[in-house]
Amino acid sequence: MNYGYGKSQQYGESSVDLSLCKEMFEKFGRRRLIGFGEYFARSGEVMEYAGWIVSGGFKYSFTSSDENNKVIGFALGDSLLIDYESVMHSTKMRTDIIALEDSEVIVIPAKIMREKLNGDYELNMNLMMGLFELLYDQFVEFSNQNPALRYHK
Repeated sequence: MNYGYGKSQQYGESSVDLSLCKEMFEKFGRRRLIGFGEYFARSGEVMEYAGWIVSGGFKYSFTSSDENNKVIGFALGDSLLIDYESVMHSTKMRTDIIALEDSEVIVIPAKIMREKLNGDYELNMNLMMGLFELLYDQFVEFSNQNPALRYHK
């Protein structure tokens, strides 16, 4: 589950500098408008494009075994829009990425993202640190709640 990399994360501000990543999108990408409720990427498909959110926001969600739609995270303006596993390993996504409002995104083909991350150690490490930070923040937040709050969250 990869969501909210960059300035806006589910549990607060990121201290990881993703300016190199943003520069890559600005250099190699093209701008795309995505309307409210439209899918950026769908579960069960390999992610074809990675994105950098210029404005707007997205939710990451999946359909649970009881057929309910579960929102598991958000990516808001000035942040990365990606499923790292799908982009880097060409695996099928387990989540949907859906626009919360009319949004503008700079997109690059996943192939370019994969080539740039594999060829630039610093860029890849910054992204991996962002993933680790996000998971750690979620673990700490989850651990600090009583069972009733964890259930509701």
